[in-house]
Amino acid sequence: MKTFTFLLIGLMAGFALNAQTTWMDIHSTSDGSALNCVDFIDAENGVAVGNSGTAIVTTDGGDTWESLNTGYNNDLEGVKYYAEDTIIISGNGGTLIRTTDGGASWSSVNHPGETANLYDIDIDTSSGNGLIGGSGNLVMWTEDAGATWSFVDGGYMNDYNGAFMANSDFGLVIGRNAIFQPLLKFTQNGGESWSNLPVYPVINGTANEGTGFDAYFFNSDDGFLVGSTWSGGGFITTEVDWGSDQWEAIELAQPLYAIDFANDNLGVVAGWEGYMAETTNGGATWEEVNMSLVREPGAFNDAKMYESTGYAVTENGVVYKRVSTTNVEEGPNPVKDFLIYPNPTGKEYTNLRLNLTRSSEISVSIRDVSGRVVREISQKDLPAGNQRIRINTSRLNSGVYMVVVTDGKYQVSKTMAVR
Repeated sequence: MKTFTFLLIGLMAGFALNAQTTWMDIHSTSDGSALNCVDFIDAENGVAVGNSGTAIVTTDGGDTWESLNTGYNNDLEGVKYYAEDTIIISGNGGTLIRTTDGGASWSSVNHPGETANLYDIDIDTSSGNGLIGGSGNLVMWTEDAGATWSFVDGGYMNDYNGAFMANSDFGLVIGRNAIFQPLLKFTQNGGESWSNLPVYPVINGTANEGTGFDAYFFNSDDGFLVGSTWSGGGFITTEVDWGSDQWEAIELAQPLYAIDFANDNLGVVAGWEGYMAETTNGGATWEEVNMSLVREPGAFNDAKMYESTGYAVTENGVVYKRVSTTNVEEGPNPVKDFLIYPNPTGKEYTNLRLNLTRSSEISVSIRDVSGRVVREISQKDLPAGNQRIRINTSRLNSGVYMVVVTDGKYQVSKTMAVR
């Protein structure tokens, strides 16, 4: 198991552009319906589900999204993109549906959960072993990639909010029991036997009541739990101890609803009021993400990492994507700040108002969500002080872009929306 001294760093104000990324809003549901879960099977193909039967898919890495007609209008809570043509969706009122033809047709799956709300689903893609957590502390298990399900446990007074499979043998659900105590139910032998474990996150020597919302494990002895504390903050555990009901943890500013890792090093947590933090060293340190937001994101309900790209979905129906912005080195920028106005802009023009600390040769690039430059504007030897640059946006498609202002070495970037 990794042993770390954990530290939460402050907001990311600027960082080397060779590794600079931002989270940009790239899509929103037409009616603002909440999106509750997102999953990707590869770099291009993903699916997100939400309230009132909302289901959307992308085949181009999030650049465009199309609606899926599943035939169900219940709130959809969990989704697993299991294989190229196989997607399983769980939801409220016992909704459990499955497609094996890429979404052209859907069938209802029989299961013992009856009318329970099925909050999260995960399936190990190598074995087909998987589990669902739901209301009434329901747990169900599958060994055939979601075609059939068996009852494991249930009938308690609260919920299992998250489900996670680390491999074919180890999986768990996380939620809380009736006394606001984070509660786990887990198997370490592929569903042959199950154990319960209440877990109090211990922060600065004090065991805290709270609620568990999600988990990520590299293996059964190396992983993280996230959730909310009774006092209203969030927690990330910093140890795994199956012999104890008290796990060391750190506290974050907001309740955390999601955690995911792209690899052994790069991971993300997300939660209430647009709160997000990343790690690039396997969870040894976490840094709050300072996103250049076009709109307030509301709560992040789920996040999914794939390679260096990430996706997150919110309670107000917005999809965010983790993207690279540019290649320029960081440093003390002569561009003290700049303003984009109007923003959002119509398909005619927008203005940049810059405050330069010294005379500089300024260039401006506009990049799409993939980081590709779609427009470049050069300005030479602008004097110090307030300057204005007018940008023609008539040839830009509607969407969200990153505007990068640089003097050739240093940069400042902000997002711009085109209606």
